Amino acid sequence: MENWYLEDAEQREDRAIPLEEGMKGPFAPVLSMWNEIRSSGRLPARADFPPEKLVGFLGKILLIEVHEQVPRFRFRLFGSDISQRFGRDLTGKGLEDLKAPLYREMVRRHYEEVVASGKPSLYEITGIREMRHRRYQRLLLPLFGDDGRVAMLMAVSLPLPSNPV
Repeated sequence: MENWYLEDAEQREDRAIPLEEGMKGPFAPVLSMWNEIRSSGRLPARADFPPEKLVGFLGKILLIEVHEQVPRFRFRLFGSDISQRFGRDLTGKGLEDLKAPLYREMVRRHYEEVVASGKPSLYEITGIREMRHRRYQRLLLPLFGDDGRVAMLMAVSLPLPSNPV
């Protein structure tokens, strides 16, 4: 299985994708669930996304706890497909356990954006590693606690075809 997480990429970039595009692609089922809950007047919570509703996405999901103190972000669940492609399982670890500082800060920026806005984001992340473009898209959804604050993030990451440089 090809590694498409770009912790050790020589170069990397991220591009925000309009959520409307996410509604047309493979993220549509998950994003639709989040939007339906939100449009009903409730704030989506972790309990609104039981595994049986996420069958096609289960190994591709990260659940990230959001804390006020450091470590601010802790991986509650690091999906099996992601762990395999990443080369290790970070369940129970903090964002600080990502090895590459530039990659870690990019991920932190994405997480902080969603916590601050309370709205989903969709990014395409591209990097050059071993003379190939490695790419994936990540949908990031805020999940709220009883106090109305973002308590957890749910990330769904899907690989894109890699291309020679």
